[in-house]
Amino acid sequence: MMRARIHCLNCKATACNLCGPYYFKTEVPVAPPPPTPMNPRKLILEQQNHIQWCEVEIERLQKEVEYYKTLYQNALRTTGITEELKGDYEELVKEDNRRKERSKGIVIQEPEQANFLWNEQVNKVAAEEKPRKLVKNMLYNFEVEMDIPGVRRFVVRAILDTGATTCCVDQNSIPQEALEENTYLVRFSGVNSTMTANKKLKGGRMYIGKNVFRIPYTYSFPIKMEDGVQMIVGCNFIRAMYGGVRIEGNTVTFYKNLTVRESVYINIGTSRETFLKKFEPLIKELKEGGFIGENPLKHWE
Repeated sequence: MMRARIHCLNCKATACNLCGPYYFKTEVPVAPPPPTPMNPRKLILEQQNHIQWCEVEIERLQKEVEYYKTLYQNALRTTGITEELKGDYEELVKEDNRRKERSKGIVIQEPEQANFLWNEQVNKVAAEEKPRKLVKNMLYNFEVEMDIPGVRRFVVRAILDTGATTCCVDQNSIPQEALEENTYLVRFSGVNSTMTANKKLKGGRMYIGKNVFRIPYTYSFPIKMEDGVQMIVGCNFIRAMYGGVRIEGNTVTFYKNLTVRESVYINIGTSRETFLKKFEPLIKELKEGGFIGENPLKHWE
């Protein structure tokens, strides 16, 4: 340890903290270790993540302020309308009382008149309704049933997307009890939009057909797709089950816990003796011509 050394300038002797007390009767002090240099890159990344979280929180608080401001304005408007209606009601009550006071002692008889209605013609009108067109997204669609402890089972419509890195689920299509806070903030950038996710799906089991799989790491944020897709199954699902996927036409097969065995194939040919016996005339001819043997470079000179 270089921090525990003494050096004598006269005799040119060097001793450590273990040898100093025995040979030189001197205690060798141990210097403190040098301070660890600060890594600014890690601090910058942490500050950047904190700034992104603050931006999302500020945006959420601004929306919340606008919402409560609208509620307050509506409440004020409703209070004003109520006061106006109350004043009109009091005026009508006073006017009715004055009319009753003026009409005391006066009896007015009006001739009675009988009226009746009959059906002259009945017309049936049916509103024209256009049939809904089924939208085909030309993707591999299937239903996934989620089984999370403490949450009632629910089913989502999913698609297989081998180009997606992780699984994603629509936040508005599943129970809120099935979500939990994520440990970090994730930003998804699309072609024309950017979405931030701070929630993920809780752990549990998922059923695809009659097969059971473990729920992979699944982010949750609002997903709006016209064809009703609520979940995107990405590549981390295949990686989490240590398996693979095979696509044959309209059939998708998932494999889990695959074991790959590498085999080496060698050419199982004939023995050396059989080879020499078969090509002995040709080998003899090549030796006589000088192409093989003791001087194979004879014709190269």
